[in-house]
Amino acid sequence: MLRQYKKQLIFASVLTLLPMALGLFVRDLLPGLMTARWGFDGSVSVLVPMFVMPPVMLALLWGGVLLTLRDPGNRGQNGKVFSVVLWILPVLSNLVFAMVFALSLGVSQALPKVFIILMSLMFSVVGNFMPKTRRNSTIGIRVCWTLASDENWNATHRFTGRLWFTCGILMMFSVCLPTRIGLPLFICLVFGLAFAPMVYSYLYYRRQRRAGTVPEVDASRDVRFGKWSTGFLLVIFLFVGAVMFTGNIRYDLGQDSLTIHASYYSDMTLPYDAIDDVEYRESDTPGYRAFGWGSARLLMGAFENDEFGTYTRYSYTGCDSCVVVRSGGKVLVLSAADEAGTQALYESLAGKAGQP
Repeated sequence: MLRQYKKQLIFASVLTLLPMALGLFVRDLLPGLMTARWGFDGSVSVLVPMFVMPPVMLALLWGGVLLTLRDPGNRGQNGKVFSVVLWILPVLSNLVFAMVFALSLGVSQALPKVFIILMSLMFSVVGNFMPKTRRNSTIGIRVCWTLASDENWNATHRFTGRLWFTCGILMMFSVCLPTRIGLPLFICLVFGLAFAPMVYSYLYYRRQRRAGTVPEVDASRDVRFGKWSTGFLLVIFLFVGAVMFTGNIRYDLGQDSLTIHASYYSDMTLPYDAIDDVEYRESDTPGYRAFGWGSARLLMGAFENDEFGTYTRYSYTGCDSCVVVRSGGKVLVLSAADEAGTQALYESLAGKAGQP
């Protein structure tokens, strides 16, 4: 089967590595734009994802293709289904390049919305092909219940196809919401779309068992693979879900400096004698993310808005107030989990910095 897709695989490989050539061209054309100030204490080159990610994605592409073609269940598989597998990573490689280049140009306002739209389109496209897949161990909803029978497989993939196609279209409307609401909502919906087919397949299997139309799930190679893949996906979803809704920021006001310890993001230290001004604000407008970590609980990293330009923040999404710290022309925005904690942080920091 590899010979059958030889030309497509070569073209897909070239397309996956295209960002490396584009990165060299853009670097020579616009050298001043290829380093973005993403941190409070320095800068990070954006060339790294352009030259590291494409080879990694190429390796994943070839690994996925070889595993798919070696699976006996994919003999006679719909060619359009295999094309989806073949082109996802090349498209993703170039999408990452485009987003990184946009960040280096300072175009970060629309990126979260572009990300949501593209991911929604991907769900719709993949959902359109789901009902066309035949039972196999590498493509589709590979849980033990779908692998137990063709009937369960076909019913689950018809359900998944309709669900993903319809929800993919509907999820695009989340771009109309504020980013701090729309992005976490979109991520929760993605989790729901990932779990729903598994739940449907299990319920369908239970219905088959009650009707006596399917035997007990055996210990065949495909079913064992399905169990492992199901467990692996559950671990990933639970981990990502925990990260999205947990985490803390701790402020240690030492004798000479403020040290910020943040979950899932880099810590930082700021000497008090480097602070020019400390200001408390009852309301806060984050602006747009340029780099860093955001979740339903925390906002951290480099942001941009009209007032500060590029600045750094360590804050909680549930707190409206904030502390604005200016140091050497840079701005740092902080908050505690609530307004009372943020007010206490301001008073302590202002006192340490010698501000009346």
